[in-house]
Amino acid sequence: MTNDLYFIPLLMQAFERADLAEGLRQAFRTIITLGKNERFRSAYAQFLAFMDAVAAAHKRQDRARGGVSITLGATDETRVLLEELAACPELAEAWEGIKEDLEMGPEPTVRIKFVLRRNADALQELGLSRDQRKGEMTRLVPGSYQLLLASGQVLWEVELTAQDLLLAYARPEEPLRIAADTGGTVERPTRQTTLLDGEIAVRIFAGLTTGRMEVEWC
Repeated sequence: MTNDLYFIPLLMQAFERADLAEGLRQAFRTIITLGKNERFRSAYAQFLAFMDAVAAAHKRQDRARGGVSITLGATDETRVLLEELAACPELAEAWEGIKEDLEMGPEPTVRIKFVLRRNADALQELGLSRDQRKGEMTRLVPGSYQLLLASGQVLWEVELTAQDLLLAYARPEEPLRIAADTGGTVERPTRQTTLLDGEIAVRIFAGLTTGRMEVEWC
């Protein structure tokens, strides 16, 4: 999926949530937040046109598949999703709630919420905003991890080992006493990557008994 249609997988993930309305609200917030970045500006305009078409379909009370017309030059996948959204009664409530949030002020608070899973179990959550662009997940032990958006979209799947998370394995050449003393030294990540076309940076740091994951909204 290209940047031009970045909102499609987010909405599709929302439809897999048990609480559809909440899933849609979280997806909308993520779409709106990313849309403020220059890389997604034109795609965000497409998203707004997309939602205008859905709203018009709701007003017509047209719930028949194929009864929605869009002018985005969209793919078949987009058309099918638009038709499903237009037939979704929970959508109007979720979208109205988001619009109310946005109308509260010229600079509404927007947050990106992340979920970290280890071996398929939810482990920790982290929310970032304009005022808090960096946070961390702590007490990480070796295992298989997934970093997801709250909407359910998987951003990163990784196997973190002792070499990633424990100083004794990550820096065997350094005495633990010295390695653990970060005063006056620059902490070096054992692993790092960027997600969402550089929008999110993720760094892994080793510790004495557990590691941590730092997430930054760039």
